[in-house]
Amino acid sequence: MKTVKLLSWHEDVMTKAASLKRRGLTIDSAPLIRTSAVVGELAHLNPAALVFDLDKLPSRSREIALALRSSRSANHIPILFAGGSPEKTERIRSENPDSIYAAWSEASRALSTLLAHPPVTPAVAPPRDFSATPLLKKLGNQREYGGSPHRRPGWLRRAAR
Repeated sequence: MKTVKLLSWHEDVMTKAASLKRRGLTIDSAPLIRTSAVVGELAHLNPAALVFDLDKLPSRSREIALALRSSRSANHIPILFAGGSPEKTERIRSENPDSIYAAWSEASRALSTLLAHPPVTPAVAPPRDFSATPLLKKLGNQREYGGSPHRRPGWLRRAAR
């Protein structure tokens, strides 16, 4: 029997889980035990598919999906995003193009399609650029960026020799 993990921060998570239920499929809608280690926990659970509820806190679902796609141990898990307004899910669609998106009324059919035809090659998330400042400038490499080499830390001065 295949297990599908439903991650929802909505109050009526049980009704949403019931709408996905069908023969030969178990829907696990229990909250995660360790929210700080989401990727490791989902990799350990290894569900047949992962369903994110975008009706409440879609940004949290987006962050978890991006973390899963960049992880070697969990990037094989197919993802279905259900619900959410189109305005709020536009960014999620651009960052997770290999996932399936559906309204809750179509989620059960979309989940069946996803389980029947999972993605062949797992998508790799693009590297996230958190800063435009080059690493050498952050570390204080003054030769390339000007300034006195004596202002650099000692370990960096020794490495530059």
